[in-house]
Amino acid sequence: MVGEAGHERSDGETGVVQAAPAAGGGHYTDVAASYEAAFFYSSPEYRDWILERLLRHFGLPDEEAQIVDLGGGTGNFTQALALAARVRRRVLCVDAFAEMLQKALAHDRVEPLLLDAVQFAALPAESMRYSHVLLKELVHHIPAADVPAMYAGLHRQLAPGGVAVTITRPQQVDYPLFRRAREIWREHQPHQSVFTAAMQAAGFSVEVHAHDYAAQLPKATWLGMMRSRFWSTFSHCSQQELEQARRSPGPAAGAITAAAHLGIAEVEQQFEGQDTLHFTDRLLFLVAHKPRDADVAAPAAAASSQATAESAMAAAQLRAAAAPAEVQPPVLAPEQRQQYAEQGFTGPVQIVSSEEAAQLHQQYLRYQQRLGSAVQGDWRFKSHLLLPWDSTYVALSPPDVVTVWLALTPSSAANGCLRFQPGSHELEGVEGECIPLSPGQATLHHIRTAHRSGPAAPGSQARLGLALRYMAAHVQQGLDPRDSVTVVAGMDTFGHYRHERGPAAEMDAEAVEQHRQAVAAVYPEGFERGHSAAHLAAHFMEPQPAPALRVT
Repeated sequence: MVGEAGHERSDGETGVVQAAPAAGGGHYTDVAASYEAAFFYSSPEYRDWILERLLRHFGLPDEEAQIVDLGGGTGNFTQALALAARVRRRVLCVDAFAEMLQKALAHDRVEPLLLDAVQFAALPAESMRYSHVLLKELVHHIPAADVPAMYAGLHRQLAPGGVAVTITRPQQVDYPLFRRAREIWREHQPHQSVFTAAMQAAGFSVEVHAHDYAAQLPKATWLGMMRSRFWSTFSHCSQQELEQARRSPGPAAGAITAAAHLGIAEVEQQFEGQDTLHFTDRLLFLVAHKPRDADVAAPAAAASSQATAESAMAAAQLRAAAAPAEVQPPVLAPEQRQQYAEQGFTGPVQIVSSEEAAQLHQQYLRYQQRLGSAVQGDWRFKSHLLLPWDSTYVALSPPDVVTVWLALTPSSAANGCLRFQPGSHELEGVEGECIPLSPGQATLHHIRTAHRSGPAAPGSQARLGLALRYMAAHVQQGLDPRDSVTVVAGMDTFGHYRHERGPAAEMDAEAVEQHRQAVAAVYPEGFERGHSAAHLAAHFMEPQPAPALRVT
């Protein structure tokens, strides 16, 4: 265990205390506006001191790392971690309080998720996979009964060789606290062995490191932090316990002889005449490693499930050998990522094979045939509610909102391909850059990038494509009523939109009615809406099962 100045020392503490119940939402709701103003969250020097040690224990930087900040609050530290670790993907900031997490939306390297730590750890491993997870100043809020399950869940989710770092504090601290605050701290700050035992039971190998920071700050700043209840410790104090100077009666009836200072007044008296406070902030880094050669919740589970896992792997290998060659999931090259970040668009990106694009084209033609006319008006919008398109092949994670335009037929300058103005917000009188596409290729552009399509030359082939918009669940919409969405990856814990259901078959009656309601709720009459659903519904045949489309 690393102590002061990096020298090795042993820790003789062995006591175990009951963890406090999770802090109520009221505290973090109340302090959200001023939370980051406190020294421990506003000092760049202190933040960088923590980051330096955290990166060392994480084994970072690594641009391919996938990081989760569990209990990330306002996302300020999450943003700093993303930049210091130099990761390609945004860092997932998970927090249980919407008031705190709302501030995380301002950070471009942060992806917010509204869940508490126990709920997050309960997510299935197949839907949540990452290489590093941080629990900074969080675990003392977790009820003791939930700690083992939480760490077991994190172990399941972590990739083999992954690292979980828990940053907590000891029961005995050097902070200039008043007497009642020290009592509350000891009552609600579990000994680190509560957490290390749970980590080891989950299958982690664990190291404990202590790092000391020599802090100094103006006394007035510290007193103001306590008054604002910057730590949940102070939320357990009544207003009377927090700040009061009470005088004790003397021997004679009614006489006042001495002041019994309580709360903040006690600290003011203790450090009377001092403008600056000096104290040591000790942080405990509990570093848990998941073995590289195991991907199970605990060693005991490995033996019991080995045969099943081997059988499943063999079956998967047989299926893969018998299956036709497929397009690999699209991954943007570094130069494409840079182009998107700087210019707001990129392409072409091979999304599906030309054969699969031809299958999608045939599905579109069946759609047109069912309508009995050209695809126009309401039928141009939200076709995924009527046809079982498989849209998982563009499950990317860009900032804000990205539009994917997937070509089903050749797209060129001759038939009016999409044109983009690099880094633009408007495209007035500018030709723009044309990106030709073959069937199965796509362009990606930021929702605010200026773009247009030119007129098609006489006799040129019709240009047909799918426009799909993807956004993170935290993105909000100013319309009333709000739009409806289909969740294609992860979980929507924000609830900003109505969720859509996929069709059971092409153009079945329930799907047609859902489509009518979804379009009418958002797109006003006259806004590119021609024929209404009502007078075309009579032309529909009985729904037939849709042909299976396998798209990667």
